[in-house]
Amino acid sequence: MTINVPNLVKPSIIESVKLLIESDFSIQDALSRGYGNSSEIARILKPSVDNMLKKNIKLDSIITSVKRTKFNYSVYSDSVTQIIANSTISVKTDVIKLSIKRSSVTLNTVSKLISKYQEDFLQISESLSV
Repeated sequence: MTINVPNLVKPSIIESVKLLIESDFSIQDALSRGYGNSSEIARILKPSVDNMLKKNIKLDSIITSVKRTKFNYSVYSDSVTQIIANSTISVKTDVIKLSIKRSSVTLNTVSKLISKYQEDFLQISESLSV
């Protein structure tokens, strides 16, 4: 997470932390829902704060700033929600999903697969409708 700050104006530690939190939705979400660990968030932000202020800031100072930072967390805008809602999610794993027509040949083939791969996870679902 890199935010360029002009050399003329150096923000305070708390301003730097606030700026970084405001630019990261996942940190905002974690803090607003109460499951964010302030110490760990401070560790994540430390390199960026050090870079913004051009000096080594004590971790305790950043932890305190994270705890004191007030921000207005807003849920994603309607346009972002619309984009996500209209998206197709594709997960790349070792999982294969097949849709096949039921016949005696496919039943025989599936039976052979089940007996051959007994040690592996294999799930078979059958639909009542087409």
